[in-house]
Amino acid sequence: MSSHGRRAQMASVVAGALLVVVATSACTSAPSTPVNSTASTSASPPASTTSAAGQTYASDRLGYRLRLPLNWGSRPGYLDWELGVAPTPGSPSVDTLSAPAGNPFILVARPQRPSGETLGEWLVQLQNTKTIVNPDLCTPPTAEADTSLASEPAKSFSLRCPSDGPDALGVLVLAMHGRFGYALMCFDANWGATRTEELFKQCREWSTSFTYLPA
Repeated sequence: MSSHGRRAQMASVVAGALLVVVATSACTSAPSTPVNSTASTSASPPASTTSAAGQTYASDRLGYRLRLPLNWGSRPGYLDWELGVAPTPGSPSVDTLSAPAGNPFILVARPQRPSGETLGEWLVQLQNTKTIVNPDLCTPPTAEADTSLASEPAKSFSLRCPSDGPDALGVLVLAMHGRFGYALMCFDANWGATRTEELFKQCREWSTSFTYLPA
């Protein structure tokens, strides 16, 4: 199987919770558009700006903004993310943000949650529906220290996916903001399975600028 095929296969395991990654940041003032169950490819593309220091990727559809390395590409999603659907790079359920060679990459997604659902209850749903757990592809996620995504508490996990190679490693974080659950995952098929803490540190650096757009 090609490295691209393995990468897509692995991300389908992880992405359910797709990592709502580690971050603390301030609010922005850009408008936000709630996820619509009838969303299609005709949705307006996200805004982005560039500078010598990097580029800012903003998704009004998913309600967030994130600073990326200058040479990274983006492929916005256009469908709702649903339980039981494990997103993959390039999936219409997620935003795919990636380095030129495809590794490393970041996936971001959000579903609308039932009223009153807690972060812990959402996590159980994701696990029970195998949205973030696929024993055929990856080992069960390992719980790491709790963190935050922007201003919201978040659960974090590390993931190892032997099917994608001995060095495949992911970092997954889940958080809730308003009516939505957020998932963001950092993954690299060539990172190195013994370098978990380094990937957490890199994810924190990438996501420091992550902000929720106001509803």
